[in-house]
Amino acid sequence: MKRNFLLTLLSFVMCFSVVSVSSASSNGVEAEDSKTSRIPISLELQKKMQSGNNVIIISNREELEQIAIEEGLEEVPVRIEYEYVPYSETQSEPPNWVSPLADDTTVTSWSEGHGHYDPNKDLFTGFIIDGPDDFLIEETTKKTSTYSGSFGASKGIIEASVGFTIGKERTMRWASQTLIPRGETIKFELFTTYHKVNYAVITPQKSYRGIAYDPTGVYIKKTAYATPK
Repeated sequence: MKRNFLLTLLSFVMCFSVVSVSSASSNGVEAEDSKTSRIPISLELQKKMQSGNNVIIISNREELEQIAIEEGLEEVPVRIEYEYVPYSETQSEPPNWVSPLADDTTVTSWSEGHGHYDPNKDLFTGFIIDGPDDFLIEETTKKTSTYSGSFGASKGIIEASVGFTIGKERTMRWASQTLIPRGETIKFELFTTYHKVNYAVITPQKSYRGIAYDPTGVYIKKTAYATPK
């Protein structure tokens, strides 16, 4: 088995990571969204993947050509597999939440769902393998839920709003097996993905918008190319 390791980026565990502020005005402060990428498949397919049908295979030439254009690939792959492994102890999706507090302060939140990631910081590992091979990868890593800050409200109120505990460390374990036929080369990319919840702390003087991220799954992208003869 030939392995040409491209890169390995191990994420540091941070108990209370603070998201940088991207914009501020006299009336409000808004946190920067650090996880702007999302699993590139439809919400319907994402739900199927989360319910157990966790592998999506794209082999249609036209679709592959479109993906190659969108992602700036140098050549059109022969197949792409998207695999999503949800964390087994993920907490349930919270409803949109509004809580009036003392002194006319209100906290509200709205979820953007699961599958969000930073393509650079959340890339756990990436490598290339030539077939034929029956490749098995098993990995374990620790990830922690983070948020932008409490903006004057208590952390407990923010946690109740977003639906999960801020600073909770989780051990993420997963395994994936891939049969690589002769004449194919597969590029593997493994990302930690997050449930993203926006929240706002609104006071009579100013409004603050923050983002909370909870590690809820692993996204594995397998891009297969024809091996040059």
